[in-house]
Amino acid sequence: STYQKNGSTFLLEYGSGNVSGFAGKDEVTLGGLSVETLQFGQATMVESGLGFGYYEFKWDGILGFAWPGLAEISSTTWFVELMKENKDVEGKYGFLLPGVDGVNGALDLGWANPDHYTGEFHNISVNLKKWWTTEMDAFYSGGQVYATAQKYTIFDTGTSALVVPYQVQQKLFSDWGAYCMGRICGAKCDSTSIPDEIYFQFAGKNYTIPKADFLNPVVDGFCEVTIMSLGKDLPYPENQIWIMGDVFLRNVYAVFDITNAQVSLAAQKNTN
Repeated sequence: STYQKNGSTFLLEYGSGNVSGFAGKDEVTLGGLSVETLQFGQATMVESGLGFGYYEFKWDGILGFAWPGLAEISSTTWFVELMKENKDVEGKYGFLLPGVDGVNGALDLGWANPDHYTGEFHNISVNLKKWWTTEMDAFYSGGQVYATAQKYTIFDTGTSALVVPYQVQQKLFSDWGAYCMGRICGAKCDSTSIPDEIYFQFAGKNYTIPKADFLNPVVDGFCEVTIMSLGKDLPYPENQIWIMGDVFLRNVYAVFDITNAQVSLAAQKNTN
């Protein structure tokens, strides 16, 4: 076997629970592309939240695609190491989360697949090389501007919801008649106070998110609003973080470009 156990331990804190275990090294292959030796964690404890996700969906693990500055178990990431070991692999990857039924999702390693997008890309510069952090020009809804010049805006494929600062969420929900019970936020599905669309502007371009993507029917006319906050009493800059999770990303084809330190967005091509 090529596996090597090195004896070190780790503890990682996620929004849905902590994970701990020990580290080891081995060859890691994804989509036919391999990194010869990569240090990674092997979980022996998974708290509730992440634990429920595992038992429900039976995923194999978490493979981070952020920048090496965020790596904790290893000094690098799988994709950055792949770039070093395979000079023919471009320093970018495309992500397609379908916004319509019948379209397959995709992770395009080392390229932007023209079968998955149409039109031109719009480039958004990365300003903090840990997460894919950019600056958002504005967020508005129903003709009202709720925020401008937000420099801690993260594009994250591993977050299912939209995440906004607590004060923005409270103002938004007050206007919409929405409310939260613990981590679950919701409203009446037929509420006329909730607009049909919300809008984000990046590098001068507007992106539209339809109501169907952030208002999900649950039971008896009640809908979950998938716009969350990280919490009320957080220090700066954590209290100013926005996360463009799957609610946003299912409306675009996103290319995460390490070489040029940018996130590039284009319209999805809705064909398999």
